[in-house]
Amino acid sequence: MVVLFSKQTDSCLNTPARCNAKIRNDILGYSAMAFLQMIGQYLRSRIDPFVIATFISVNSVPIYNMASRLVTLFDDIINAALGGTLLAGFSQVEGQSGVDGLRHRFFFSLRFSVALALMGGTGLFVLGPAFLVAWLGDRFSESGELIRILAIPSTLKLMQYPSSSLLYSTNKHHLLTKLTFGAGIFNSLISIILTSAIGISGVVLATFIEMSIFYILFMPKLSSSSINVSLIDYYKALMNPSLKIMLPLLIWALAVKSLVAADFVSLALAILSLFFVGGVSSFWLLFNKQERNKLCGLIKF
Repeated sequence: MVVLFSKQTDSCLNTPARCNAKIRNDILGYSAMAFLQMIGQYLRSRIDPFVIATFISVNSVPIYNMASRLVTLFDDIINAALGGTLLAGFSQVEGQSGVDGLRHRFFFSLRFSVALALMGGTGLFVLGPAFLVAWLGDRFSESGELIRILAIPSTLKLMQYPSSSLLYSTNKHHLLTKLTFGAGIFNSLISIILTSAIGISGVVLATFIEMSIFYILFMPKLSSSSINVSLIDYYKALMNPSLKIMLPLLIWALAVKSLVAADFVSLALAILSLFFVGGVSSFWLLFNKQERNKLCGLIKF
């Protein structure tokens, strides 16, 4: 179907037959990689309830699901804010400005994703347990502890959200896909082992281990090589904005920790204060004057 629709925009797809076969094979190859990527992601995150039901009990599945749902919502928010825009933007920048322009735009988007991810991750870690108790009652207090474990690798992943878009937009996603599939199998195996040994916390601990390894070692290596920078430079681009914004967020966390109760009013006030502290800190600490003016222009009506 994709090939059929593509014929309307590319005359090469109509003649000759050899061109048809080449384009069709390229599309099918890309689709196969996308499918493998999806399977890997499912093995990383969607198989956990089956592991819990098999090795613990079905009654424990909601405890895990409530924790994972909030983390998934966090992921969806970052995806909605950055997903399609980065994927299309990186391709366009590379075509217009080459690797140098792509590198500059990537590092700018990386600072943006670091700010969003650290704000969201800090909010999940500090407020997530109280939110679940306020919403569902004390019987889901265990979910709050699971959230705190999952929030750390999820934040590490979303800090590097532009990296996946970079690899896809520059057609360098094949190794990422294979690694993701391998990570999914690894996650599934250690989930079974740890869940059998220590219970429900083993599932989230397996996710913590797998994602930490993946996003500390493999993703930086792939991303840095795709824009021709050293691995050290990539780590610096990731850590410098992280260190700048972590101090204000840590102060916020210490300030609200003893004030937040399991009620929606105090949680709403805490979330608003998080947006204020994180937003103001990011605006002034992570971006230079020219970039701040550009950001202000983007939000003007």
